[in-house]
Amino acid sequence: MPAKSRRLDSLTSLRYLAAAAVVVTHVNPYFLTSRWQLAATAYWYVGVSFFFVLSGFVLTWSCTWQPATTFWWNRFSRIWPLQMTMMVIAYVFLWDAERHPTGPLGWVLQPFLLQGWDPDPNVFAGGNGPTWSLSCEFFFYAMFPLAILGVRRLRARGLAVTAAVTIAVMIAVPAVVGSHVSAPIYNWLFFYLPGYRFGEFLIGMLLARATALGLRFRRPSIAYLLGWSGFAAWVAGVTAYTMDHHGDPVPRPFATLLVLPCFVLLLLAGASADLGGRARLMSSWLPVKLGEWSFALYMVHDPLVAVVTRHGWLRDHGNPAGLAPMVVFIAGCTLVAAVAHYVLEKPVERWLRARKPGRSRAPAPRHRRQQAGQEPRVCSEPSATG
Repeated sequence: MPAKSRRLDSLTSLRYLAAAAVVVTHVNPYFLTSRWQLAATAYWYVGVSFFFVLSGFVLTWSCTWQPATTFWWNRFSRIWPLQMTMMVIAYVFLWDAERHPTGPLGWVLQPFLLQGWDPDPNVFAGGNGPTWSLSCEFFFYAMFPLAILGVRRLRARGLAVTAAVTIAVMIAVPAVVGSHVSAPIYNWLFFYLPGYRFGEFLIGMLLARATALGLRFRRPSIAYLLGWSGFAAWVAGVTAYTMDHHGDPVPRPFATLLVLPCFVLLLLAGASADLGGRARLMSSWLPVKLGEWSFALYMVHDPLVAVVTRHGWLRDHGNPAGLAPMVVFIAGCTLVAAVAHYVLEKPVERWLRARKPGRSRAPAPRHRRQQAGQEPRVCSEPSATG
């Protein structure tokens, strides 16, 4: 479809809001004192869920055929250099004995982004803690060439049925298993385990397929209003639940599933605005640049928090600074992320992509490679918002 060649810049801009939400969750004890504020912002970890849905959407929307090995190498080049750099910084310069992997297996799993499959918190959340989500993303990338073959065959009814079954499974499994496992194992199974989180990625894939088949909002602004209003109502609801239950939060899988419709609305609103030529603010220079820096922000903020707390500049509930200083702190993290993006993330990504293993300087014509039965062709990484 010709429309698929258009950039979805609004989705890139939304990435920054999701990353900033995760940062708020990690730094709120240093700046906020109100019990209501702390309870509300503690749920903003759902920004990770937005990333998972967005990842499935963008990969599916940008689908072009190429060898599977090329797809995997490009995704590796996109994610691994910065996460490995931050892992080294976390363990060499910001050593915390309470957060290092226990046993040799943990040290092997983390560099290869397999830590999410280990139930030990010091493994899946050790070191630079946010990298646990990259373990999920790597699993999604591994499954994508197979999943896309099925998703591309679905029409409207098939998409609706698949989405309904996916959501039903994501609700039923934690509801049934919850009473049979301990709280730490439950938390790992239904928040950190890549296999469970694949459902959110699949929802993003289904949404992209539906968008390619013509699903749109004629007035994206209304969809944005519904999405953000729904998110605000969700925040109010889960916060009230926490306060009424003496600080006990809504279980993470259910809190995430409750907000998932809001994320679907926001993604569809952004895509509809871009495809209809109606995006203005969300496709302007600064929001798009912030979105491009969002991965670096996600990677650098936890080590930065470790640095400032180690020097006593921030103390957990000791001398909270307030909302405005928190915004300033996040802005500072964003500036560091921008530097990391231009100095490390993009240059190394380009360097690695140019040195793909097995790359030939003079490849054979496409029809000859296909006739020779060479590598199967699968979908590529996002060309616009990846």
